Amino acid sequence: MKSNLKNSFSNKDSDKILVDVLKSFEIEEKQENEKLLISYYIYENDKKDEGKKSKDAFLYAGYLVFEFKLKDELLYKIQIDYMNIDTSDIKSRMSCAIESFLTI
Repeated sequence: MKSNLKNSFSNKDSDKILVDVLKSFEIEEKQENEKLLISYYIYENDKKDEGKKSKDAFLYAGYLVFEFKLKDELLYKIQIDYMNIDTSDIKSRMSCAIESFLTI
């Protein structure tokens, strides 16, 4: 399957979107000694993969995986689907992942 992400959506693009999302949750800047590490990746769904478990697996365009770590300890991990091949919903999906972490 030809990638829709590879030539139209870069790491810089996704990092900028994530920074914008994080800024929208910022209340006040605090100086903390310990930093929360957020790592993520975006996976594009291979719609030609015949090994899918169900027909529903072909509906989404891909998914994002977020990990939140403090002192090298995994606090929270979430996988969330995005639906639009043009990636127009990735910002809202990132926001949803951050909101989910903040509820714990």
